[in-house]
Amino acid sequence: MFAWLREKMKLSVRAKRSLLGWAISVVVILQDLQKKYQYPVTTTTSWHSNTNIHSNNTTLTKKKTEQQKVHIFYNLFTQSSNDEARVRKIVEEQFALVDPTLHEPNVTITSIGHRLPLAKASLGNASYHIRRHHREGDEYLTLHALWEFCRRAANHPQQHGENNNVRDVRVAYLHSKGSYTPNPTNDKLRRFLTRGALSSECADLPPSCDVCSSRMSPLPHPHTSGNMWLARCDYVSKLISPSPPLLAPKKKEEGGREEMLLPKEEAAAAMATLHNNDDACKGRGRYFSEHWIHSHPSVRPCDLYTGKEFVWAYKNIPDEALLFSSSKEEEGKKKVDLQMAPRFTFSDYVDNDWCQNDGTQRMENFVALREEQYRLLYNVTGLEGDWWGWDFLHRSMMGYEKD
Repeated sequence: MFAWLREKMKLSVRAKRSLLGWAISVVVILQDLQKKYQYPVTTTTSWHSNTNIHSNNTTLTKKKTEQQKVHIFYNLFTQSSNDEARVRKIVEEQFALVDPTLHEPNVTITSIGHRLPLAKASLGNASYHIRRHHREGDEYLTLHALWEFCRRAANHPQQHGENNNVRDVRVAYLHSKGSYTPNPTNDKLRRFLTRGALSSECADLPPSCDVCSSRMSPLPHPHTSGNMWLARCDYVSKLISPSPPLLAPKKKEEGGREEMLLPKEEAAAAMATLHNNDDACKGRGRYFSEHWIHSHPSVRPCDLYTGKEFVWAYKNIPDEALLFSSSKEEEGKKKVDLQMAPRFTFSDYVDNDWCQNDGTQRMENFVALREEQYRLLYNVTGLEGDWWGWDFLHRSMMGYEKD
């Protein structure tokens, strides 16, 4: 089915220069879908507390195993000594959610700007070690440390767990959002994202997921707004470096050393494109950090929040209580169900206030844009049949969501 749909979508991309041609191609696709399938075909994967995965009307039971605890990487920015008290409260708020039964309590911190004095006694269940302090920098420093950790795990699985299984090694990325620009919106998004990244649902990640966050959006590029998440190291090890140069690890049998993904000249041009031009709509410049974790074509993203009012950017950010309950009364108000993402249809992710003039929110451009980015980052041409985008486009054209 995926191969067939992929060929149909290629026809749609070629017709995208003509609005009439696109409309005709959509009608043809829908007609063929109706003839081929008589009814909508769902490929829903949902993870519940009873450890059952529901996929294609088949219930699979996850084998209970002792998993490694999640390793947390934290990007800490403090602008000056005047911000110490405020930023310390942010750190304490986030570290209070570290669960020693799920997470390695010794959090790895990359500190940037003013060196913030931290009292370990005030950080709840978490301790920490400051990996490195930089007077200047950005979150790419912490993302790079996380990436290197995962590459080591992939190259030396015998150091990670009794089964030597790198898929058991998981990392969470957090940062002190709001420490640079304090405002209620940043505070609300930070709490919403931290709750998700440190949730038991994400920590107990099902085999069908590589990345877990409160919300993943496919538009205007695959990302999690605010950039906090949990991921498997075997997936992270496939990614390019989040900072220059464009490098990827060789396979273990090839010596485990880095190799250029692209010829030197092309790599230089790619890095200039990615890092030198801020483009929120294409995930470039400083926005590449949000796109990075979902940038590989093999990613299998999952998210938690069931509400449709918040999809990306800063509009209608949910209250963190919808991801967390402290009483039986609040339990019924939670809107948490770990599912494969994107869980909604294409139109649900379109934001009419953003990215309206560059085509990044038009369905007819979706495949071409993703192929362009995969080619730029990973020298990958063509999309596999199990690429997450085919299911997303199929459901969007048929008009149904994941259940």
